[in-house]
Amino acid sequence: MNRRSQLQKTLVSNFELIRQFEEEVELVLVNFIKDDEGELIDDWINSLDKPANFKYFVSRDLKHWHAPTAKNTAHLQADGRFLINLDCDNFIAKETVEKLLSLNEKELDRTIFSGFTGHLVIKKVKVKPRWKDAIDSLRLRAHMSEAFSRGSYQPRWGRLVIRTVRDSMGTDFNGTYGHIGLPKQVFCLIGGYNQELPAMGGQDKDLMWRAYNLQGMGLLQIPQPKSKWPVENDKSASLQNSVNKGGNWDDINKAATGRALDAIKKREIIANVGLATGVPVVRVW
Repeated sequence: MNRRSQLQKTLVSNFELIRQFEEEVELVLVNFIKDDEGELIDDWINSLDKPANFKYFVSRDLKHWHAPTAKNTAHLQADGRFLINLDCDNFIAKETVEKLLSLNEKELDRTIFSGFTGHLVIKKVKVKPRWKDAIDSLRLRAHMSEAFSRGSYQPRWGRLVIRTVRDSMGTDFNGTYGHIGLPKQVFCLIGGYNQELPAMGGQDKDLMWRAYNLQGMGLLQIPQPKSKWPVENDKSASLQNSVNKGGNWDDINKAATGRALDAIKKREIIANVGLATGVPVVRVW
């Protein structure tokens, strides 16, 4: 929603890139239509020369913009072994695709990707152990054993988060933090994006933090080249179709990040337990 101007700058470029990887990569786009802008996007996409490895869906069931729900919806339509979040203002970098395709299946199944242009630092969260944590950990292990009979993924005993540092890249936000990826089986195992978070803010951090709190997961950072930095956008405009319309982005993001950090402290690695994620879609292409 409210992304037509950005999508018209990124989609054709991304089409050109994925045509080079027709057998290895697919691009999935979901258009959440709630007004005339969504219909215009639909008309425009249908008029384009689309690559064979492009999948396009439409949904009219998301009445208000909610990023975790929208991202879950798109991710669940993908057939690939590895899922990468791509907001409508994001470009795909050839370097990213080539590096991920160079990994073997075992490596790919243990990798969390980030295209963030600053530094990523792994930081331990120190909290006092509680009996509730131990019980929750046992429940989590039981859930994982059911999902993977061989116990391929287990939670780490220590709590960790991924902190961002801008350093020499400057302090300006360029939209690359949410350009992240992880194995599809890990995404499904931890419940995808947490749909209890606010409409925007914190959802990408939350997903990375929870995935990294599984044993054996490693972090692969491939910073986006400046030529592929996202199209600039206004946060107030981003919020205008959400229930947080008119809200303060910094406050919303801070609250969401706090909730995500609290979940890690409580070892709540799995989100959306017992809930269907995403909304229904209809495939167009």
